[in-house]
Amino acid sequence: MPEALLRLEGVGQAYPRTGGGQRLVLAGVDWRIDIGQSWGLMGPSGAGKSTLARICLGLERPRAGRVLFQGRDLAALDRSGWRDFRRRVQIVWQEPLLHLNPFMRVAELVEEPLLALGVGDVAWRRKRVVEMLVRVGLDPELASRRPHQLSGGQGQRLALARALVCGPDLLVCDEALNGLDTISQAQIARLLQGLVDQQGMALLFIAHDRVLLERICRQVAAIKDGRIAFNGAMAHPV
Repeated sequence: MPEALLRLEGVGQAYPRTGGGQRLVLAGVDWRIDIGQSWGLMGPSGAGKSTLARICLGLERPRAGRVLFQGRDLAALDRSGWRDFRRRVQIVWQEPLLHLNPFMRVAELVEEPLLALGVGDVAWRRKRVVEMLVRVGLDPELASRRPHQLSGGQGQRLALARALVCGPDLLVCDEALNGLDTISQAQIARLLQGLVDQQGMALLFIAHDRVLLERICRQVAAIKDGRIAFNGAMAHPV
């Protein structure tokens, strides 16, 4: 079997409790995500979904176990390795407009990751920004607007364009469609599955809504009390 894109080996996490002691959040999680897979992660609030996402993104170090990206331990990456990892693994957060600079315009927000990574010249980046806006279903005429001038659905699409502009191998969505109407959810669900099918991108979509996951993902894992309780194929993938 080829090396996994992302592998978790015995990952555990715990946080200090007020007044002393530890609160166990993750316990011995083993998991792999391969290129071209679309995984849904479901579970109740407090089950450890977002903690697992942050560990997959390298934003937290696990207290036990390790996380491997194409066989390389995240804990051992040097500055160059982290730079490459940040380009290849991206996230769309819940309520993404809260994570975007309100003083920047749409085009600037989409271009910013390219600038940070030193990708392309000015002309290429401008062309890439327009391509990404069109790909996620945003009118390029919105490029001069600021985030607060967008609807909720447009804001989600903006965050998605920003996450996809560098061509990641893995996209993590943490409750990313909460608050959207069912039509917008369905449109973005089709877009995400199309990216997985057409570009071979891997997707980790975190939600508590199984119906939503069934619109997007072909595999599902359920997390409860910090452990992966079940994983397998969805019965009715889109």
